[in-house]
Amino acid sequence: MILAIYNLLNKVCPEWLEIEEPETLSIILNRHNVEVDGNINDIINALKACCLMETPWLNPYIFENVVDAFNDNIVITETLTKPPIEDILYAVHTMQSIRQRDFSEEVAKYIACVAIADNILYLPAPLDFANEYIPPDDLGLQSEVKLLTENIELLNLERPYQETPLEIQACKLAAIWQEYNRKIG
Repeated sequence: MILAIYNLLNKVCPEWLEIEEPETLSIILNRHNVEVDGNINDIINALKACCLMETPWLNPYIFENVVDAFNDNIVITETLTKPPIEDILYAVHTMQSIRQRDFSEEVAKYIACVAIADNILYLPAPLDFANEYIPPDDLGLQSEVKLLTENIELLNLERPYQETPLEIQACKLAAIWQEYNRKIG
């Protein structure tokens, strides 16, 4: 959805990055049958930030605001919200589709902290740049979880998972990947 809005703005209003009021762009989108809801201004501002600035790739606070906007979450600039990994995965995919950039060490550490808080031992691409900041687990499962991420498209939420540490990781990865695929269409 975000890339569709981005592509539409580029097509129907090539000067959209120069328009200061997101409300004006909302009107343009409305005229092209794009449903404009309460968070569209946050989405437009996040798109502008990704097009015009480096900070979404460098600053964890700005990065998180972009993640929230791209996932239609309320953007609260003064507060860390810790979006789920699937939201981060979708936002990173979208950001890199708009403009290829390397993420800073601070953003990578932020993503790793979210993964650690969610007990995720290894992240799939395009979040794999943050894996170096996830410490080794006590059970030595990271190498096995890494293999799961390399074939993540084969994981299926429908299959029965056992309550073992590796199977729990597989189930988490399958859920993250399913939600990511739902968002990218």
